[in-house]
Amino acid sequence: MLMSPNGNLEIREGAIFVADAHDGDERTNFLIFLQKLKKKEIVTTQLFLMGDMFDFLIDSEYVKKKYQKQISLIDELSEKMEIYYFEGNHDFGLKKIFPKVKVVDIKMQPTKFYYKDKIMMLSHGDIFGGLGYKIFTSILRSSLVLKSWNFLDKILSFQLSKSIFRMQNKKIICKKYLKFEKKIESKISNYKKCDFIVEGHFHQGKQLQINTLMYINIPSLACDLRYIQIKDYFFIEI
Repeated sequence: MLMSPNGNLEIREGAIFVADAHDGDERTNFLIFLQKLKKKEIVTTQLFLMGDMFDFLIDSEYVKKKYQKQISLIDELSEKMEIYYFEGNHDFGLKKIFPKVKVVDIKMQPTKFYYKDKIMMLSHGDIFGGLGYKIFTSILRSSLVLKSWNFLDKILSFQLSKSIFRMQNKKIICKKYLKFEKKIESKISNYKKCDFIVEGHFHQGKQLQINTLMYINIPSLACDLRYIQIKDYFFIEI
């Protein structure tokens, strides 16, 4: 884990941020991205996976087998570069799946990083969703629920997981918010003082200057086939 001498988490020059690949039956962009990293067609020493990289990923037998290639690639890449995985609303309970990756669960989000002399707050983007959403996600992510899911899934011949994937195949995930800037303006007051906010989740791929703050919504790899890389204080879409 890259830290400054005073113990702060740091973002390296050239770090890559990728979000919302929603890898599943109908989308393979994330697998292709990981293969390019392995072949060094894409080069970085620090990778931020900002959540919802998969249509559905939890620590269950069926799901891990389905994504065996992707999991193995991430595990292999984590030996060559520093990888942070911010859990999203489609992928959580991941610490056992990725023991060498720095998994950031929802309770640790947003997480403060330093990039040179700037403060950046990073999260998947589904935080600050209200009390009801917090209660729902806490229950859903609890170890008891996850263990029960895996147990029942086996008994039911993995029909629970298969039904989730069928629903995800039908879901329309690429759409634009007409009042996205207003939505973000009402949200950023929940963040502590910083220079940049970096999120995924919304699939908008927009960069907004709001007073002295720069808000970065990472493009969805599923929708835009793009990710971002930081160079000289700029988030460059690639």
